Amino acid sequence: MSTCHPRISMLMPVYNGSKYLRKTLDSIRAQTFPEYEVLCVNDCSSDDSLAILEEYMAIDPRIRVLSTTTNLGIAPKVVNWAIPYMRGDYFVYTSQDDLFSPDYLQAMLETAVSTGAEAVIPDMVFFYESEPERNTTVTAPDGDKSRVLTNREAVTLSLDWRIPGVAMFAARLLKEINCYDFAMNAGEYTTKVFLFNCNKVVFSGGTFYYRQDNPAAITKKLSPGTFDYPYTDFRLFEFLRDHEFPRSVQELVLFRSIDTLSDLADFLNTYRVSRSARRESGNSLDIREAERRLRRCFDALRKSNISVQLSGNGSARARRVRIMLASYGLFQSISLFTVIARAAKFKLRLVASRQSAHLADSGR
Repeated sequence: MSTCHPRISMLMPVYNGSKYLRKTLDSIRAQTFPEYEVLCVNDCSSDDSLAILEEYMAIDPRIRVLSTTTNLGIAPKVVNWAIPYMRGDYFVYTSQDDLFSPDYLQAMLETAVSTGAEAVIPDMVFFYESEPERNTTVTAPDGDKSRVLTNREAVTLSLDWRIPGVAMFAARLLKEINCYDFAMNAGEYTTKVFLFNCNKVVFSGGTFYYRQDNPAAITKKLSPGTFDYPYTDFRLFEFLRDHEFPRSVQELVLFRSIDTLSDLADFLNTYRVSRSARRESGNSLDIREAERRLRRCFDALRKSNISVQLSGNGSARARRVRIMLASYGLFQSISLFTVIARAAKFKLRLVASRQSAHLADSGR
């Protein structure tokens, strides 16, 4: 068990993760490749996470426990905080509840060494521990792990999870670029930036088990951070546009951002009304903070002059989006915008329905 120069650094933000933390650490310690370190960053947990981490650190020197002095709140900020402590040539990110096949690290490192690639992607399983029939696996395109992707191919395929969203990256990427921390889910954006800055992207054996059945996970519970999703997609659209990806690829992400924005605005208005009717208080969703995050995306879309981006797109969807965004400029209320958004969505569905009926008639 060598700790002089670990080849791989695993970075794990920890916040009140005691429920699954032992399973995750046991899964790491079961790796067939021994030359790694685990940087466990306790972000001011209030449960017994720190005690568990210190227990494991006492029995395995590869497990290093660090603690922030104030709660940083989101994983990207925690990872950036830990970068100066990282010693590996490569790094992988892990949540406090994920699991790994025993050959996870070894398979990725051997592939990185043999190919010289700066990004190695293992298989990834959307993992339900108590309902294995729900598990689904994402792997290399067409299952071909000999496939070598260019940076642009990898970014494009990662946008809608046609390839796994996890990888082992060369450490220089994290040190030179850092994690973007503009949103709770900014890691999604960071991964694409890392892929774009790689020399090439390859696939390996080994499996990453991405836990989906932890209701306490930050990505699984309703919080103001939930309302960051459309803004992250908008930032990703800007990245794709600035680096001249095909227009169809850009608009895939742009429309996803706008659709999510509209859905969340609609949800927030309904939530506000229902909570008021029930006179709820206490630990409910911070509506003002959620609205602030949505408004950030509204404003970014308008300031970026998206209407120009869509001007050459004659689709009904693009026209309705332009109307929706222009209408928002006349109001300063999420609730009024949701009325506009609903109307636009209804018209889109109506147009689609008429087009389908026309096609059906034409085929008779």
